[in-house]
This record gives sequence, structure tokens and C-alpha cells, in this order.
Amino acid sequence: MNNKPYMPIEEILNLIRHKFLLILFIFCISLTGSYLYNNHYKYIKFNYSLKFMTLSNWRAAEIGIDFKLIDGLTKNMILTLLEEYNPINASVNFENNYVIYFESYKNLKTDNFFEKLTDGMSSNVHNLLKDKEDQLQQEKDNITKIIDKIKKDEKLRLSLRLDILKQESQNTEKVFGKIINSSFDINDELNENKIIIIQNYHGLQKKISNIESQIILMEDTNDGYLYRNDAAFTNAINKLNILDKKIYNLERQIYNFENPNFKTVRLIKDWTIRSNKLSTLEIIMAGILFGLLLNVFYLFITSKYLRNLKLES
Repeated sequence: MNNKPYMPIEEILNLIRHKFLLILFIFCISLTGSYLYNNHYKYIKFNYSLKFMTLSNWRAAEIGIDFKLIDGLTKNMILTLLEEYNPINASVNFENNYVIYFESYKNLKTDNFFEKLTDGMSSNVHNLLKDKEDQLQQEKDNITKIIDKIKKDEKLRLSLRLDILKQESQNTEKVFGKIINSSFDINDELNENKIIIIQNYHGLQKKISNIESQIILMEDTNDGYLYRNDAAFTNAINKLNILDKKIYNLERQIYNFENPNFKTVRLIKDWTIRSNKLSTLEIIMAGILFGLLLNVFYLFITSKYLRNLKLES
């Protein structure tokens, strides 16, 4: 049975001793190559991830905004901010908590991303609330104009009626002034006619006084009693009362939103940044390992062990 040739440790040590400078040179070349590749030729890729949460359904209800609308605003804001980083790859998980992930060949500063997201979301929500407030105020102004027009028309009608009654009063005084201002004998056969004239005159004065009082009240109040027969006025007043309640509720919602403790976005986990860039120690270790591999290969192909294998074959 023939023994297979083997490479003794003594031969390995002799090869290392005789070729030490070459081995050292190979290590130097490997270290230099590792440094140049990792710092100048290698594509360094950075992976960024961030985890946060938005308003819950009940928190969104506190400010009177639909959660789906908040969700849509958040998605649009995230996508807009990601465009600024020009990622080579990106993904956003919109289920439960938001998880943003993207890759870039640049070492980016992401410190202000969450701040921009928070400020942007707060600004968007604030604008939504202000738009609702402006819309309700516009509706209130329109209804107020309708009420003012009804009051103006009613006041004009009453003023015309008052002028007619005053003119009638003046004419009555001209024609029956002596009867109105004079006394009469109870046995006078004309007393009945005089009484009717006087009663009519005082009834006319009462109507004038009532209309004057109504005109004064119209300028100071929206009391529906004055317009109880006007369906348009009653309907407008009801709408105005409903709008006042909505505006009050909205003011409370804005107050809740402007509370410093109210956050539209809350951070769960700060940025996690990973890359394939090696540290100095890792570069050195990679160079040493590659140099070791090259030296083992070189020593093997120059050893007697390989030559003996060739002779046996």
C-alpha cells in the first residue's frame, strides 16, 4: 500500500521563512486593495427605517376629523418627504403603526424628517379645521344676510303701514278734531256716532303705537314672535342656531388640537440606519483574510507537495 504524499509542517515553515518578504508583500497588497475597494470602488448602500403612529380613531374624533382623512394626509406627507431623499428603493407599511424603509447610496441626514412630518401634519390638520371654521362662518354670514333682509323687508312693510295709519290719523283729526277733543252730553242723540268716532281714533292710535314698538324691537332682537307668521324667517333662525352649535363644537375641537399635549404623530422608534460600509478594523481583517487566502494558494502551488502529486500521476 503506497502512502500518499503529504505536506509536512516543517516544509510549510521553510516556505514561509524563505518567501517571507513576498508573503508580506502579498499581505500589503491585500490590505491596500481592501482599503481602496471599500473606500473608493465599493457601492456603499445605507438602509433607513423609522417607526411611528398617527392619531387613533377616538383621538381623531376629538378634533372632528375622519380618521381616513388623517390616514390619507399622513401617506401623502410621507411620500412627499421621501422624494427629497431620492431613494433607490423605498417601502411604507401603512398597517397599524407606520414603518418607513428606504435605501440610498448617500449617508443622509434624517434628523429633521420626523420634525418635518410632525409640522406638516399639524399644519394640514390646522388648515382643515380652519377651512371648516371658515365654511361654517360663511354659512352663518349668508343666513344672517337672509335674516337681515327679512327684517329689512318687514320693517319697510311696517313703516309703510305706519305712514298710512299716521296719515289716516291726521285726516281723522282734521275732520273730527272737534268731536275728538270736545266733551259731549250723554243725552245728545249724536253721542253714539261721536263714541264710534272717538273709539276708532283711539284704536288707530293704538295700532300706530304697536307698530312703532315692533319697529324698535326689530332693531334690537331676532325674537321669532315678531315674525311668527314668516316661515322663511323661522327656518333661517333655526339654521342659525344649529350653526352656532356647530361653531361652538368646532372651537372646542380647535382648542383640543392646539393643546401642546395633542400630537398628530408620535414616534415609536427612532431612525435605524444600517449600511454595508466596513469599519477600519473590518477593512483590515478583510485584507488580512484575503492576503492569507492568496498566500496559502501561493505556498501550495510552489510547494514540493504539489510537485510530488504531479510526479505520481
